[in-house]
Amino acid sequence: MLKKLLMSAVLAVFLLPVAASANDSASKALFIVHSGDTQTQGMAMVLAGAMQGQGADVSMLLCDAAGDITVKGYVGEKLQPFDATPTERLQGLIANGATVELCALYIPNSGHAPEDIMDGVNPRAQPPQIAAKMLRNDVKVFSF
Repeated sequence: MLKKLLMSAVLAVFLLPVAASANDSASKALFIVHSGDTQTQGMAMVLAGAMQGQGADVSMLLCDAAGDITVKGYVGEKLQPFDATPTERLQGLIANGATVELCALYIPNSGHAPEDIMDGVNPRAQPPQIAAKMLRNDVKVFSF
């Protein structure tokens, strides 16, 4: 009896981290992308897509030069090995349920109007809501 109890305790110690990491895969992720570098933007989109594929609820805030990839008609560089631009990857994220917003400073400082922004992107993120999301314990924040 003592041997079975000890074995159960040992298994619990080893299986607890596995269960915890399985629960982590269904968390929430906020990507803040500000880089104008195509590879950096692309990697943010690839990682966000991988997280979506693992069950994460993905949100993205695009600021500064990264906001340009949301402008209708913008043509970016295709990246290998996916043969897709960051804009195309972003459209895939949106199609799979990601929430995408432009930082509140983008429209008034870019020369673009809200109607210039592709469908599925909120052109005016609200700083209080973004700040609240960033402070939540169940949201992991990544910056690119």
